[in-house]
Amino acid sequence: GEAGHVSIGAGDSGTGFDGGDLILEAGSTTDTRYEGGHVSVVSGAGSSSSSGHVLVSSSDASSAGVSGWLTLSTGTTQSGASGAVSVLSGASTAGTAGSVVVSTGAATGGAAGSVSVGVGSTNSGPGGSVSVSAGTSSGGSGGSVAVSAGTSSGGSGGNVVVSAGSTTDTRYEGGHVSVVSGGGSSSSGHVVVSSSDASSA
Repeated sequence: GEAGHVSIGAGDSGTGFDGGDLILEAGSTTDTRYEGGHVSVVSGAGSSSSSGHVLVSSSDASSAGVSGWLTLSTGTTQSGASGAVSVLSGASTAGTAGSVVVSTGAATGGAAGSVSVGVGSTNSGPGGSVSVSAGTSSGGSGGSVAVSAGTSSGGSGGNVVVSAGSTTDTRYEGGHVSVVSGGGSSSSGHVVVSSSDASSA
């Protein structure tokens, strides 16, 4: 038959008090030769069907509140490298690999949320990089990278701004902006810079 379930829940609360917290925490160590304990949340495998899902979500808020935060972060460090954050879909040997979607929710009466991708600053070494690249292919076309601003039916369309970094050090120059088409054994790719057509009005 079906295996049993495990449910771990904190207590509910009435008016005037917060609901109980649920904390899952691995053990720590004071021995510098060893590391703290790990926390693993893994869905069950399926021998001939799909594996289970892992859902991490905050609950909906009432009409007068804000829904809860969801934060995914690694710890800080004093002397070594801090931990990495990886968001990956699984590979596939005979089908399509899974997608990774990063999106904010839609808004009906206010501004839609923003998506920010940035790296941390530094005062001693090079700043971090942001790399956006499409997948390569050995048997078909390479993937595409599309950067587009939002459209509007009641205001101006959004802007796309590509800007290199500046410097205040007189010994160095500002960053460069390069737009280069791909090479090809027969023909190289095109570079098109154009404004759109205007309507009759």
